[in-house]
Amino acid sequence: MFYFEGGMANKKVFGIVDSALSRLQKARYTFHEPSGRRILYLPFFSSIRACDSTSYNLEVSNGGLMASGKNPSRGFRGRVEVRIGDYSKGGSVGTRSFKLSESLERISSMRELEDAMELSFWDCTEDYNDSNSKAMGSKSRRAKYTFFSREEPQVFIGREKIMDVNLARITEDMTDVTKKLLKGRIWSTDMEFDAVRTNNYLINSEGSRIFISYLRYRISLALNALDSKNRLVPHSKAYYCFDASHIPSREQLLADGETLSEELIGIINSPIQKNGTFPVIMDQKNHGVLWHEVMGHALEAHRMQDDEDDEDNDYGEGKTSLFVGRLGHRVAPRFLTIYEDPTRKNLDGFYQFDEEGVKAQKVLLLKNGILKNYLHSRSTAGYFKKHSNGHARAANGEIPVPRMSNIIVQSSNEVPFEQLKENLIRECEKQRKKFGLIFSEVDGGLTLPSECYFKTYPSRVFRVYTNGKIQQVRGIYVVGTPYQVMENIVQTSDDYDVFKGYCGAESGWIPSSQVTPHALIKSLEINRIPDSSYREMKQRDIPPA
Repeated sequence: MFYFEGGMANKKVFGIVDSALSRLQKARYTFHEPSGRRILYLPFFSSIRACDSTSYNLEVSNGGLMASGKNPSRGFRGRVEVRIGDYSKGGSVGTRSFKLSESLERISSMRELEDAMELSFWDCTEDYNDSNSKAMGSKSRRAKYTFFSREEPQVFIGREKIMDVNLARITEDMTDVTKKLLKGRIWSTDMEFDAVRTNNYLINSEGSRIFISYLRYRISLALNALDSKNRLVPHSKAYYCFDASHIPSREQLLADGETLSEELIGIINSPIQKNGTFPVIMDQKNHGVLWHEVMGHALEAHRMQDDEDDEDNDYGEGKTSLFVGRLGHRVAPRFLTIYEDPTRKNLDGFYQFDEEGVKAQKVLLLKNGILKNYLHSRSTAGYFKKHSNGHARAANGEIPVPRMSNIIVQSSNEVPFEQLKENLIRECEKQRKKFGLIFSEVDGGLTLPSECYFKTYPSRVFRVYTNGKIQQVRGIYVVGTPYQVMENIVQTSDDYDVFKGYCGAESGWIPSSQVTPHALIKSLEINRIPDSSYREMKQRDIPPA
């Protein structure tokens, strides 16, 4: 497939990696066994990725500029990959990272690439021998090798993004906003600004040749206030965009900061909620993070492959991964359908091609509660005898693995939010609970798919009593197991919203988004955040300035 947007891919980069790849694909090594038999090692596939990253960073605290990366940091990083064996029969892989000079001086660059290519080839050769040794006498010989799906080559030369941002104005805005918000019980105000442009190059021995440029901006605003026990309690907000014209103005930042300040005062004046299980309404952002942690990570196919490779367990029995062997089975309420869609240009997880050169694809994960698919790279797709669905992702120079981009949750059991709140009260009455909880905004989460365990951290929490009274509380996080949570989702609102953020896993920090409605969950376990999680301030004996 051929695509062309015109533009400004750096010809020096392609010239260097083209020359290197042609040499790498010709690598040969013949080993003579004592018996006289000869073994020939040669690649059936090789690829080189390179990333030209340019970034700016500003850090402002309490009205003062603390760090300024006004001069862009730049570097060409990449990764070489070599595969020996066969696509479908299995083989081995060797991979090494490299760094090129900023000037792309040819002799220096080729020396770096030559080292990475040599090491990758020998790593691959050793891995192939190790795989053969492990396969001898094994009940699951196939699990000892790596696989790689055959995919159609792609040629795409995109336009280079232009970073057009007024750092002086943004610095003035951030210093002014943090200074004005530093009042009353607000102890500290911090802001960060990042602008990152990445130019991604990929070529492989199949004929793929790709250049894509991405540009992302981020501003974060974080406030801290002292509670009655002199503990610093945080509250924050972040903005993400692709276009400098969408960076929030000073007026918007100040207005949102005043709202954050009011919310933070409300938080520190609230009682701490005790541990327990309660009926809960999650707002869209909490609900989005829930699916990201509960389902998204568990459906990254390398986790299923790791479980199937375990010889100590039969297929689908005693496995740690939540969804291994569950394709075609109901794993969630019938009214829920979930997609994973990197092609949504308005969402932060958007990309056109993954890190293996496969075109991004919308993937149906869940239809009417029935599990339909996993997220695949070429390696996992090869293992499961499928085609990749374009979800091999990685930060600069990392080894790509299947990762999420944009999760889209759709519900066929929707009601207006006010009706959802009434149904929460009915659920409390049914369970003889004095109150249920409503979560608003979220500070993120984490999951351990191998242990079927997750946490999420709602920013603001409210009790809703059966008589309609609402009371704010604080100091909790959600803890649970995915099956328990999914089975307890009983209804959603008809109001959808987006949560944007960054996800960190094996292949580094990458952008992702979730689009979800509110969710009514009839039973959810919450725990109190330990006091040790907060920074405790000493009594102030030095007179203020």
